[in-house]
Amino acid sequence: MVAAALRWKLAIELISIFIVARLLGADIAWAAALSIVILLALHATLILLTFAIAWPRAPLGTIAAECAAYFALFALIQPFHRLFMTAAGQSPLLENKPRVLFVHGYLCNRGLWWWLMRRLRWHGIRAHAVSLEPPFASIDTLAAQLHRDIEDYLRDSADGRLVLVTHSMGGLVARAYLKQYGAARVAKLITLACPHHGSRLVYLGPGRNAREMQPGSTWLAALAEAETIPVPFVNVWSAHDNFVAPQTSSHIEGCQEVMEVGLGHLSFAFSTRVEKLLLRELA
Repeated sequence: MVAAALRWKLAIELISIFIVARLLGADIAWAAALSIVILLALHATLILLTFAIAWPRAPLGTIAAECAAYFALFALIQPFHRLFMTAAGQSPLLENKPRVLFVHGYLCNRGLWWWLMRRLRWHGIRAHAVSLEPPFASIDTLAAQLHRDIEDYLRDSADGRLVLVTHSMGGLVARAYLKQYGAARVAKLITLACPHHGSRLVYLGPGRNAREMQPGSTWLAALAEAETIPVPFVNVWSAHDNFVAPQTSSHIEGCQEVMEVGLGHLSFAFSTRVEKLLLRELA
């Protein structure tokens, strides 16, 4: 569903820019080139807007990397995730390593994890990623889907447990899952760039899940009420996150916490620092 919507969005943007360029007198080659350049500029403008709203005062290199990550994820990988994820490959499995299940965030799909999943699989770790749908459903509804996905993934598992690695809203989905279904299937929870206390930017997003992520929402309050995370919990967040505002909304008590600098929200998906952290936690 998300992939199809992103493909339509991409096609409409490119065709619209191409038609306007042709109407202004550009030949076919120039119109095609302009379509790509302007599309890149539009994507960069959107990311600059997130930095302006979240105001993390990030270095230029961080902003540039986030622009590149956004374009890669929303114009290439996630719209065509079936092609990318099929080519993810798998090295010989190491039996002493736990299984990993990747859980994406708001308006994303499993393609978000393409690079990190390839890296873990290269190290012999069995890794799988889910796509949560429908994209605008309640987080509790997505937690119920996660429950079904976990049961399916562990059907042939010897010990019946896995490590949940989440990004952004996926961390809230995982917390809701643990609260509703317990920790029998989860050995560890690792949340990346999660708005544990909400984010101001979700006021701009549609959907019930966006309303639930608004700071001070009744859903966030209910999740936190009498909550204990019953598994080892590692929370990784960035002081330069451009989608979680304020950035300290990612801070949460009762866990091992790692604060990064120089990482934008989507750049977590391509970070060698995140890769090394995951390999340490999965050792």
